[in-house]
Amino acid sequence: MKKGASHIDWAISVAIFLVYLVTLFVFLKPVGQKEDLSDLNVIVKNNLIKDTQWEIKKIPLFLNATALIGNRGIEINFTGFLYNWNTSNIFIVNEFGNKLNHEIEDRGLNGKYLKFDAFLENKINIFFIYGSTDLNLANSAPISSTFLTSPNDFTYIFGVAENLEGINKIKFNNLETYNTLKNKWGYPINRDFIIKIYNGEILSYEKSSPSKDKDVNIIRTNEFILFDNGTKENVILEIRVW
Repeated sequence: MKKGASHIDWAISVAIFLVYLVTLFVFLKPVGQKEDLSDLNVIVKNNLIKDTQWEIKKIPLFLNATALIGNRGIEINFTGFLYNWNTSNIFIVNEFGNKLNHEIEDRGLNGKYLKFDAFLENKINIFFIYGSTDLNLANSAPISSTFLTSPNDFTYIFGVAENLEGINKIKFNNLETYNTLKNKWGYPINRDFIIKIYNGEILSYEKSSPSKDKDVNIIRTNEFILFDNGTKENVILEIRVW
């Protein structure tokens, strides 16, 4: 009886061990696959943001010219300004959001000067300069023939710059071809992905759709599209990998 009992105990032990192995195979392997797919989501998102995000600086300009009100031409010394912008890299708006005619005049050894048309009131007048080296905007030169200058005609001070960041639609639509992008981003050649941006319309980057037997991992995040007029739109970024 004791010898038979030992055989039974051994058989039970083996059975328990086999059940344990099967459990590990069934439950742990899919988790590992999911973790790998999550890593692929990170690769796509990080590289997408790197390749499509852009930045526009929004800089307040506070100008005081209480004795000279009405339509005026303004000239500000831009020599040594923190950002090396030219005329097409910026636009200027008043406190109501209306764009103003402007130009950045390069006088060589005599420096650079920002010139724009404005309506001045008997108060601290507020303007906003939007600028980025990624901007390439058409503009209208000031119509004023004479310009007020500082410090004789007015005083001014720049406020703290605000960084506006978001996805650039043009950059998104001009992403490289699929295989080129996979190689550039270090994405596995035997894996695939789809990128969609929902903002009323659907912006899409995809080569193919996954078959029904594929394990697909999806992430969705809230992002912004930044337009060249400085406005931002909240969008949903969806990335599918398999």
